[in-house]
Amino acid sequence: MTIFSKMTFLILSTVLIFSACKKDDPVLEDENELINQVKIEITDTVRQKIYTWSNENIDTIFLFANQDHSVKIAFFGLSSNQVEIDITEEIKEENDAHQIFYTSNPSDLLSITYKDQDENGIPVGLNMSMTSGSSKEGTLRIQLKHYAAGKDGKITSGSSDIDLEFPVVIQ
Repeated sequence: MTIFSKMTFLILSTVLIFSACKKDDPVLEDENELINQVKIEITDTVRQKIYTWSNENIDTIFLFANQDHSVKIAFFGLSSNQVEIDITEEIKEENDAHQIFYTSNPSDLLSITYKDQDENGIPVGLNMSMTSGSSKEGTLRIQLKHYAAGKDGKITSGSSDIDLEFPVVIQ
């Protein structure tokens, strides 16, 4: 073998070894949740009722005036074979990447107090209390925010997993 052949063989071997050993690190994706149904359970001193939003319909929330309510919210999606799955537990486990924001319109329709928080003390919103105002109608906007780059508790940050409005009637 000539020196030129040996050098060519050595260079090609080196290139092959390094290209064969090159490891592509997988890109970690932090995707938004695919939600097709939301259930909000509202309990007051008289009753417990579950209100539902889905792709097909949305319930109107009926509340008594000037009452305190205990509220729990659950989120559901569909698996690849169209089986309903509860993704609330995933949101709870990834609470440092999720926050649920509640906005009433008009602003005096409802008063919201978070009952849960992540390990950094930032609210999550799966459990809360809500105080209804006087008799009137309005809406309750619910936004589940997903923070891929770190949760900061701001409604303007992150991306929306879901953004919906329930009609509200206070009697």
